[in-house]
Order: sequence, then structure tokens, then C-alpha cells
Amino acid sequence: MYRLLEGNNETIVAFLGAGCSSVTEPLAQASHLWNLPHFNFLSTSPALDDRARYPRYYHVLPSENGLNPSRVALMTSLGWRNSLILIQSTDLFNLNAKNLRDEMKAAGLNRAEIIILPDDNDFNDTVERVKDSNIRILFG
Repeated sequence: MYRLLEGNNETIVAFLGAGCSSVTEPLAQASHLWNLPHFNFLSTSPALDDRARYPRYYHVLPSENGLNPSRVALMTSLGWRNSLILIQSTDLFNLNAKNLRDEMKAAGLNRAEIIILPDDNDFNDTVERVKDSNIRILFG
């Protein structure tokens, strides 16, 4: 991308990659400035589904949100009604957790609680919250 900004005359037909969503998002946001498609094989952030923000970006894998209907169907078929969703506090995980909770509620599942893991790695309170909830179906 640096060479493109520099005005190099190399012919580039598409962007490929990057390996993780946090690197992919800024590249995908800029790819339309050169009218080049951006294909990715690994990044699964639901934020990348936003066609207005990433108009030339294409997933090869579904986003994390694309897996949520399967998670809901599994819970429904096994008769599981309550679940906890444990996440780190980043957009990648927040967006997917909220989507999963919404889909669970729409399917009539009783409870889908989101617990955000602390940044300081002190999980004692989190473990106590999980125990106190009396819910044994955890998504992470």
C-alpha cells in the first residue's frame, strides 16, 4: 500500500489478506480509493460486513455473525434455553456477541447474557459471576 501512495507505476489488480481483522479493516477501508477489490481468507470481524464502509471488500469465509444461526439451531435442537457469552472488550467480539444474543432472543431462548472478560486478567470475579448465574452453556 505504501508503494501505491508513493505513485509507483506497478500494476496491481487486487489486495489479498491480511491475516487478522484488526489489520484488514484499515486496508479494506482504503482499497476503494484505488477502485481495487480486496479479498480476504482469514478475517471474520462482523464489522467487515458493512458494505458502505468497505465497498470493495469480499469475505471468502463468513463473518462470525454468519455462524450464529448454527449456534442458535444447535441450542434449540438440544433444548438448551439459557447461555452465557464470554468475550473480550473489542469491537470484533462485541458485535458478534450482540448479534448472537439478539438471534437467541428472536428464537425464543430464555436468557443470553454477555459477560465481558476483564483486561487485567483477574478472572476471579468473572468465574464467580458464571457460577452464580447457574448457566452451563458458554460461548466464547
